[in-house]
Amino acid sequence: MNETTNSHEPVGVILPERIGSHYYLIVGQPLPADDRWLVVLAFSIVTGATDLVAHLIVPTPRDWYEVADESTPKNALNLTPPMLWLRALGLTLHLLRDKPSGRLTNSLVRSASTAPLERWARGFVAESRFFRGTGGLEATRPRGPVRGQREVRLVKVAAAYVALTRRPDVTDPVATLAAELSLARNTVSSYLFQCRHEYGLLTPSTRGVAGGALTPKGEALFAAITNEEATS
Repeated sequence: MNETTNSHEPVGVILPERIGSHYYLIVGQPLPADDRWLVVLAFSIVTGATDLVAHLIVPTPRDWYEVADESTPKNALNLTPPMLWLRALGLTLHLLRDKPSGRLTNSLVRSASTAPLERWARGFVAESRFFRGTGGLEATRPRGPVRGQREVRLVKVAAAYVALTRRPDVTDPVATLAAELSLARNTVSSYLFQCRHEYGLLTPSTRGVAGGALTPKGEALFAAITNEEATS
């Protein structure tokens, strides 16, 4: 068995089985800031091209730090524990069966916000009969819009923005709202982007033109918040 190097160094393994017309390299490395988490990348290799096709962050497996020596039982593939783990993960990635069109670029990875999917998952758990009675936070959360403090703040910003776009005396709703909230213009623009593209609270508008309206989700959430504040 090959000995492992520094446990914080990258580890890689090529899947020996060709999947379609491609071979795949799976690499992993613990996060420098917190080695309880492992970054895993999968690369497609064909005709001299190496393209990134998967990017995962997973809990570091327990056997990642096992150091192989002469007393360690050998396996048929003569791989270290981290290599075996990466190989097993690589073979379970169904997306590797066919090469995706195009490569997974750094900009795409950066744009992959987990917030919308996390909210969906929490909502799913809150509404699922399977999890009822487990005593978890989501299981005991009351029915209705699933929201956090950030979503509350964003829908208030969105509602204020919509109101300003309908005022004939306001020529620049973003700048006016930024001044009212004592925020930078870019910060308000970022909030509105999140309202539209991440939280589904605000409808799209024509590029460069102020406009939009609260979505049904945004209207329901804003009405609930307004009602809560009025009765508190």
